[in-house]
Amino acid sequence: MRKTWLVAMCVFAQSLAGCEVLASPNELIKAPALDAGLKEVNQAVMEYLPAGAKFAVPLTPREAGAVQQVDLDGDGRDEILAFYKKEPNLYQLGLLVLTKGNSGWEKAADFTGAGLDFHNVQTTDLTGDHHPELIVGMQAEEGMDRELTVYTMKGKRVQPLWKQTYANMAVGDLDGDAQAEIVLVQHDREQLTARAELYQMKNQQMTKQTETPLDGSVNLYTQVMIGKATPAKRGVFIDAGLGAHSAVTDLLFYEKGTLVNAFASNPDEGNSVTFKAYPLDSMDVNGDGIVEIGMQTEPAGSEGQAMVEIPWIQSWYQWTDKGSLKLISENYADYYNGWEWKIPTQWIGHYTVKKQENATEKTVEFFYLDPSGVVRDSFLKLGITAKDPAKDEERGVRYDRTHIELGEKGGKVYWAEWENPGYSQGLKENAYKQLLLDENEIRKHFEWLH
Repeated sequence: MRKTWLVAMCVFAQSLAGCEVLASPNELIKAPALDAGLKEVNQAVMEYLPAGAKFAVPLTPREAGAVQQVDLDGDGRDEILAFYKKEPNLYQLGLLVLTKGNSGWEKAADFTGAGLDFHNVQTTDLTGDHHPELIVGMQAEEGMDRELTVYTMKGKRVQPLWKQTYANMAVGDLDGDAQAEIVLVQHDREQLTARAELYQMKNQQMTKQTETPLDGSVNLYTQVMIGKATPAKRGVFIDAGLGAHSAVTDLLFYEKGTLVNAFASNPDEGNSVTFKAYPLDSMDVNGDGIVEIGMQTEPAGSEGQAMVEIPWIQSWYQWTDKGSLKLISENYADYYNGWEWKIPTQWIGHYTVKKQENATEKTVEFFYLDPSGVVRDSFLKLGITAKDPAKDEERGVRYDRTHIELGEKGGKVYWAEWENPGYSQGLKENAYKQLLLDENEIRKHFEWLH
């Protein structure tokens, strides 16, 4: 199946009457380059798009565009999918499907429904016939149930195959049979109940295979994803927000026809294993194809500080075949200023971090933590200051410390500074020396978030 995300087309279409794009430029440039048929596709969409319609970019997946090309009927030629909002009632969402006929592009379907946004749009094979179904989730106000519709195309006819409400959802091959399943999380905030439901297509009908209870007292189920928990085992990762800011992650496995929660033997008791101070959605952080569960670690020496003042370390864990979590990596993230520091492997268990901020400078400093847990010498400081060439030059010529500029953004300079080994007045023990990095390593571990 060939799929092309036609996002740049929406930018071009802004100049045409009756069409606006409901997305920022940053959202629109995330998709890969488009094929040479852009102009033809653009003309076809604009011909059939209802008057006054505005393109609507689906919220997930991140690479989804307001206009997409995918072969829905298996004839070797892509159909065009266009997602839009309809004026004057912006609570009405629309899905336009165009197919290529002998005389050009023709309208195969134009579905509308109530909602503010397209929550989730995917195309995947649910029936096992090697042709993708179109999965569309729509949402209204936050806290209200979303609505999922599965569409199928036979010949030139597009029709709804299944509808269901949900709080959050995931699509993927959970049981390894090369046929995708749908996992829906249902959440009743008034009754404080929740459950995860597993659906699979059987004889052209979506059938519930099993369900398992979840914690209904959570504030919001923020993410559901199907992915590898180990190299040989797939699972359902369910991230949820608790109260004002804390969060938790559940991991479900499909075993002997039932969904089993790896962390909560009794959902009413809640899950304390993956409790985290702030939301941190599960993801594959190291690119090995296995999904990690993130949690915050309070660094040594920050006891007694207010939560907002603590320089939390993000710790990422993988599930093991032994039925436990294994620490894989750590990082420090400054989302406000848009950067992160990937903790070197040799640091883990041997460092702590402190942050300071005043009117002119914000710093994050890393210290050696000796085997007895005592905070010792500083070995790296990362900082942000307003750009000032005179001060930058003064800082750079200090004999006892090395200073490098990591980058500039928004009139601010991002820099790193560390003690020169030849002038060290601190520790000489090997455990400390192993934490020291050279300039290339420092630049490698510093990354921009946005």
